[in-house]
Amino acid sequence: MFGWVLRSLAAERGRTALTIAALTAAVAVMLIFEGFRTGLYGQLRVFPQQLGADLILGQEGVDNFVAARSVLPQRARKAALAVDGVEGAYALTLLPIIFERHGVATPVQVVAFVELGAPERIVEGRGIEEPRDVIVDISLAKDHDLSPGDTLEFLGWEFRVAGISAGTAAMFTPAVFMRYVDLVELYVSGDMPSDLPVDPPLLSHMLLQLRDGADVATVRAALEESFAPGDVHTPEELGEADAAMGARLFGPVLGLLIGLSYVIGALVVGLTLFGSVQARTSTFAVLGAVGAGPSRLAAAVLGEALVVALIASILGVLAALSGAELIETVRPGHTVDPWTTDALARTGVAVLVLSVLGALLPLRRVLAIDPALVFKA
Repeated sequence: MFGWVLRSLAAERGRTALTIAALTAAVAVMLIFEGFRTGLYGQLRVFPQQLGADLILGQEGVDNFVAARSVLPQRARKAALAVDGVEGAYALTLLPIIFERHGVATPVQVVAFVELGAPERIVEGRGIEEPRDVIVDISLAKDHDLSPGDTLEFLGWEFRVAGISAGTAAMFTPAVFMRYVDLVELYVSGDMPSDLPVDPPLLSHMLLQLRDGADVATVRAALEESFAPGDVHTPEELGEADAAMGARLFGPVLGLLIGLSYVIGALVVGLTLFGSVQARTSTFAVLGAVGAGPSRLAAAVLGEALVVALIASILGVLAALSGAELIETVRPGHTVDPWTTDALARTGVAVLVLSVLGALLPLRRVLAIDPALVFKA
């Protein structure tokens, strides 16, 4: 039977190719929309985890890292270093602003750091080595045509682009990294933009490094007990909290888009396979004429549908991966990750169910075919 299915599909290469192409497109669209959601949440999880800290001290009651305002008092570093097990405490300030260049405005997140907090992946140029060096996310560099060595006006001062980083955008907002001392100098100079809604904090978080062998839970509990204005989290906790915030903000819209992609996919898969079976009436008549019973005809119909669906699924995954790479090349700030177990499983089950339904719907007509039909002129 399997051999007959392959020969039947090969006999009508044009129709088979069009059917596979339509199903491939449907699979790719479903996976790409799934990948948008996975990529967005992944960006939010990764951002605080790449800062190199064992623990992150923030303002009491602030449980997020991205898109959250945290303000710590000056004594936070002293309080952190006084806790047994803390090896180092490094200042970090986050400042959301609007960056404008050549008439193009982009919301950015300024990340001012001391030693910890530099981006992990620098894809072009170098790290920050000199005063007024900055590292910009690749999406910001692309939008504003920035390269290492370029100068730009930022917060009223001129800075030099030392390097370009990747994986440093979250919530569609690219990051710009600078030395903490440069931000402090800029702040005390009085040159900060006057249209900021509130004064920016001089200290948002402390990135903590622990001594070898120190127990994270013990250090965390001791610091929270001794320093009431702050809460301590692991980078993983902040990443999960940011992903949950992203799910609350964007989940309904992304869920709707993904749902629509599945509806479109259902129509494409179902109608395409339904039409394919309908178009093979004479082929199934031949099979019935040579003695195939209802079970054999049903197996032939389902076999064709499953073979076509399997080929289209493989091609659809490859198309989705290529599409994701293209999207990230054109818009580097958007991560699309269709290669996840959940997305592949959901899409695979959907294609399987839809393929079976698309083949079974016309099965009654196939079973009712008069085998004598094949002998008529």
